[in-house]
Amino acid sequence: MHVPISYTKAVKMIVVIITLILGLACTYMALRSMAFSPLLRSHPWCTWGTFVTLVLTIFLIPVLSRYGGLHMLVLAWISYTLFGLVSTYIVYLGLADLTQFLLRRFLNAPEVASLWALRVAIISTVISVIIGHIQAILPPKIKKVEVPILGLTKGLEGFTIVQISDLHINSMTSMASLELLTNQINELNPNLVAITGDFVDGTVADLLPKVSVMEKLNPKNCVCFVTGNHEYYSGDLQNWLDEFNKMNWCVLMNDNVFIQRNEAKLAVVGIPDSTSISGRGSGIEPNLEKALTDIPKDTPKILLHHKPTNFFEADMVGIALQLSGHTHGGQYFPWSAIVPLFHDFPLGLKRYKRLWMYTSAGTGYWGPPNRFLRPKELTLLVLTRT
Repeated sequence: MHVPISYTKAVKMIVVIITLILGLACTYMALRSMAFSPLLRSHPWCTWGTFVTLVLTIFLIPVLSRYGGLHMLVLAWISYTLFGLVSTYIVYLGLADLTQFLLRRFLNAPEVASLWALRVAIISTVISVIIGHIQAILPPKIKKVEVPILGLTKGLEGFTIVQISDLHINSMTSMASLELLTNQINELNPNLVAITGDFVDGTVADLLPKVSVMEKLNPKNCVCFVTGNHEYYSGDLQNWLDEFNKMNWCVLMNDNVFIQRNEAKLAVVGIPDSTSISGRGSGIEPNLEKALTDIPKDTPKILLHHKPTNFFEADMVGIALQLSGHTHGGQYFPWSAIVPLFHDFPLGLKRYKRLWMYTSAGTGYWGPPNRFLRPKELTLLVLTRT
């Protein structure tokens, strides 16, 4: 008989695994850096101390994010920035390690090639983090995407949707940036604003003043919201759903809403993130069949679902367009080159049989304030006839 693992035990297992991974990463970075550099090799305790300190800051992140105060906010920025530094350096170091090995093995390069490979890795890391930080704090770029829908009625030609995904409002998010984002959206004057999850990273008590800024969103029809995994991680899901309802947003938990335009109807369908059935979830399991209740077969349907999954099921039931996020497109290079290995639809607009899938790169960022070569986006989708 299979006995499910409790949420607490699962969290403990995850912490142990993460600790092991970070420990191995720290060991690799310290040992290989010393192997490449005589200077670091002559100061082993200094080298080990630096890498251990950098990695330990990652453990401060969950703690710091739960407390307020200016000093904690500053420490959170430092901690997350170092997290981005470490996660970038380990990949560049790995590439440098491979490069110097190939150069010395096949081209008989001198031993100094190892030192130069290390220098390139360090310089590349610093440049990547600085540029990525600048891109992270700049307003999101508006990305216009035309979606040709087969058989779209004339009344829905030119229907516009602004998608917000993975905004991750938290203690580090400024009120000014949210006011600017709200103005950006309202200037686009869309028919619909679709929020595809991971909107908040914290409790109502801590973040409501910031989130309330976006109550000023004023699309022609409505604002639709579906949960992402971080709404459940916040530990305050129901209170957030209550607040969104007070803001007159359409909270779609296996539900749908009809939008009327020029005598034509469009159905917006939403299902919760799969985290909903975990130990910290709402217990409401994603159910696309239920979400389609009372929708006529010939009505064009748009699905909001946080993760870019379930596309085969969406295609089978006649969804014309699915809007998702979650991946952040890898958020920053070099991870942006790795994420596509784990997702069928990691980024942008792609076709699956009759279904169009759009995966946003994210309107904000999670963790490290870094969007190197993967800038934030505010997506303007325009439905066209084909």
